[in-house]
Order: sequence, then structure tokens, then C-alpha cells
Amino acid sequence: MSALTFMPHLEELVISNTRPSSLRPNVLQSLIARPVHTDNLSAISTTGEWVAPFCPLLRRFGLKYRRWLRKGEHFDLIPDFLSIISSRTHSNCSIQSFRVWTMGDQEDRLQLVENLQIAPKGFQRLANKSGIKQDDALDLVLMKLLDSSFLSSAHLFDDSYLPWLNIAVE
Repeated sequence: MSALTFMPHLEELVISNTRPSSLRPNVLQSLIARPVHTDNLSAISTTGEWVAPFCPLLRRFGLKYRRWLRKGEHFDLIPDFLSIISSRTHSNCSIQSFRVWTMGDQEDRLQLVENLQIAPKGFQRLANKSGIKQDDALDLVLMKLLDSSFLSSAHLFDDSYLPWLNIAVE
């Protein structure tokens, strides 16, 4: 992760992993854009602007896994994926492409961004491959948002999540 500190102009990043549990959540959370506050101004950012701590110019992101889930393993990174995409729509650098390969030789990758927004069909396919039932999807997102390490991005839960979660907005 420290290598990402030295790549502020990186626009494309594809990370290859041996298995779904090999990527630590703090790597993904460092890609989430957050609002700049008046007590944290730098020479290049202003109040009200959203900036990601690492790779602020990232436009294309991918995760390649050599193997997918085995019996007893769980995949709980979907809320992090949602937050990366949603938060960067508020920044100067929206994610244009977010791909996941569940097997190293997979040609039909899962695309999680469509027209700079969350792609509900891609997330539904990822949830299905991960064994997550639609009824459990909202619980998964809410539990992650309430996690103490994730509280700083809890404000990112907006209506962009709702199409994927299949919730009617009133």
C-alpha cells in the first residue's frame, strides 16, 4: 500500500490476487474519496472538494483473482466497492471502469461501473458469484457502514446504492 503513496498521477490500476481474502480492506478504503475540510487544506485542494488519499486521479480499477471463493470463505468487499465508485462521483475524477475477474483466465469480467455510475447488473452478478442473497445485501452494506473503521464514509450511503439493493425510493 505504501507504493500507492508515490503514484499520485496513476490513472489505471489492476491488482492481481491469489484469493479474495488476500486484499486487505484498508487498501480499498484508501481509494475512497472524502470531502476536504477547512482544517485540512493543502495547496491543491479547496473546501468542499472531494479527494481520495491514494491515487486521486484513478479512473480505471480492476481486481483479478486467480481463484474465487472456496467453501467457508466469505466475500465482504462489496460495500467498499460501492463506496469507491459513489465517492468518486463527488470528486474531480470519477471511476470510468471498475472490473473484477473472479478467475484469472476469465474473459467475461464483471463490470461494476456503467456511465460513471454504479452498475446494478454487475453488482448483482458479483453478489451471485459470492453467494450473497439479495435479502442479505442490504444487511451487508449497512453492517459495513456502521463498522467503526468505515464511519468516516458513512455519509456516502446515498440513493446510488439503492438500484443494486432493489429498494424502492420514495
